[in-house]
Amino acid sequence: LLRSAGHLGLDVELLGLGEEERTGVAVVLARTRPTGREEGGEPGRWAVGAALDRADAATDALRDLLGAAQ
Repeated sequence: LLRSAGHLGLDVELLGLGEEERTGVAVVLARTRPTGREEGGEPGRWAVGAALDRADAATDALRDLLGAAQ
């Protein structure tokens, strides 16, 4: 999925939101940076994924982010 983001020209960042220690559920935020808003560029996008495993939560967030970008 990260390779697909690169093909779309997206600079993606994944952030763990720290919920896993408290509740046992991993929550990951996937976001892109805004591109040249002054020149009419794209605003930043974001999506959140949650799962029992951090990798699954990251996959969910990335999948939703890329789906919206396409």
